[in-house]
Parts: sequence; C-alpha cells; structure tokens
Amino acid sequence: MRWGAVISVLLGMVAFAFSVSTLSIAIPVIMSDLSADVDSIQWVVSGFDIIQTVVTPTVGWLGGILGNRNLFLTGISISLVGASLAGVSWNLESLIVFQLLQGIGAGLMQPTLIAILYGLFPPHRRGLAVALSMTAFGFGPTLGPIVAGYLIEYVSWRATFYVQMPIVIASFILTLMTVPNVIESRSRHIDVAGLITMSAFLISLLLALTQGRREEWTSPYILGLFAISGISFVLFVVIELSIANPVVDLRLYRHIPFTMGSLVALLNTIVFRGAGFLMGVFVQQTLKYTPIQAGYMTAPSGFAFGLILPGWQIERPHRAQAADRHRHVPIYLALFLVR
Repeated sequence: MRWGAVISVLLGMVAFAFSVSTLSIAIPVIMSDLSADVDSIQWVVSGFDIIQTVVTPTVGWLGGILGNRNLFLTGISISLVGASLAGVSWNLESLIVFQLLQGIGAGLMQPTLIAILYGLFPPHRRGLAVALSMTAFGFGPTLGPIVAGYLIEYVSWRATFYVQMPIVIASFILTLMTVPNVIESRSRHIDVAGLITMSAFLISLLLALTQGRREEWTSPYILGLFAISGISFVLFVVIELSIANPVVDLRLYRHIPFTMGSLVALLNTIVFRGAGFLMGVFVQQTLKYTPIQAGYMTAPSGFAFGLILPGWQIERPHRAQAADRHRHVPIYLALFLVR
C-alpha cells in the first residue's frame, strides 16, 4: 500500500517535470505561431515561476485546513485545467494566463508531494523520499524534450500541453485510492502582509529586469520598479522576522547547511530554467535545429540529473549528528563554484 502511494505522488512530479521540459522545446514554435518576441514569450515561463513561488509558502496553511492529500489533488487538478486551456490558447496573453493557472497548481502540488513522501517513510529513510522525488523530476527532462520534439514536428505545439494529461489523471486516481488524508496541526492564520510584500518584491523586480533593455535602465519607470522592489524586500524581511508564524521563516537561514543547500538549489534552478529557455530558442532559431534534434540534445542533462542526485540524498541511519553536521558544506561550496 505504501509503495502504491509513493508511485501515485511521484507520477505528479513526473507530470510537473514534463510540463516544464516540453515547454522549453515548444517555445520557438509558439513564438512564430503567436507572433511573439523573446521579451514577451519569456513571461510564459516567468509568470509560471512567479506564481508558483508566491503560492508555495501558503501550502503549510492550506494543508492544515484541507489535509495533504486533498491539497495535492487540488494542485494536480488545477494543473490539469491549466494545461487543457493552454493547449487551446488563441494569443500570447491567454497562454500566459493559463500558464499562471498551471503555476498555481504546481505551487500547491510540489511541496505537498514532499510532505506526503516524508509521511510515508520513517525518519531514517526520508532521504530516500527526497531521492525518489528528484529521480522522478529527472525523468521528465529526459523524455519530455524528445516527446515534445516529435509532437511539434508531426502534430502541433499544442499537443505538448496534452501529453502530460494521462500521467496527471493516473496520479489523481492512484492518490485518491492509496494516500490517506492527513490533516496536521498547523497555524490557521496566514501571514498576508508577508505574502503581499514578497509578491510585490518578486513581480516588480522581474518587470524591471525584463523591461529594462526596452525602456532604458535609467528611465523613471524602471527606476521606480527597482525602488518598489527594494522597499518591498526590506518590508518583507522586517515582517518575517517580527511575527511568530511568518509565511517564510527567515530564521532557518541561521543554519549554514540549510543556507548553503538553499543557495545551491537557487543556482541550480537558475541554470535549469534559464538555460533551458535560452537553449531551446538558440538551437532552433540560430543553429536551425529541428525540434526533434533540439529534444535529443537537451535530454542527456535531465538523465544525468536524475541518475546522480539520489546518491546525494539517501540518508544513512544511526549516524552521529554532531560529527556529520557540516559534512555537506564542502560539497555545497564545490557546487557553488561549478555553477
């Protein structure tokens, strides 16, 4: 029963990874079909990432109300609706809106998936839970670009939004059958002020960075966006450090291993998402690769990610915590330098 539950939620991670990796191959064709430039099309990706980032900190609060299983099912249902609508987008603006909807689903699903996996394994095997989730995430970028390449060439770029649907539906059904709905005792109040200031900081910063080249970096509009971003960030930090139940507990960053791990995760996401977007555009528009060739070229990185990462995550039981506390810091520093 436990492994049935594990498979059910891991299918959700595979579907999420599929949606991310297939989109990177489809971007150049979408640009041509919807008459969009690079500055505009990047909002299809950036909008998804922003709304996912904003929604993710609310998972603890929502999970305490709905339960982890129901919140996970809500997330994959929203993702399914968003993908269905994205496949029938009639212009760039509608595609961005539907990607925002998918981002909401991903923001609810991804952290809840980890929480469910943690609950399915005893403490000394929770590293295995993380390893399994990362392996599932690596499976998407391995097959996703290849499948997307064939669909784009022989069907349509719209089909890339539908390829994940059987996986999502299977995950929904299996989760409903095998995962118990656990409602943990959590805070019933959400840090609205922290959520608003974090959203203002992220949105204004991204607007300034993406529109600075077009509007000129010294224009009042861009400088105003940077000012709003800076003020919002300061207010966010002050609020989060002064309340008992912040939406993002910044006090956790006092722990060096956690901070270094977060830094590496940030750099990895920047490389994975940023390079994936640019690589898809570059190899198809500049090097004139076909979508199939582009898919085969980007697939090995996903395979390496899914193959190597589990070995870093699996816990060893009964280890001495005091001696092991900073064991990973040199590894984090090495990864930082590699990035």
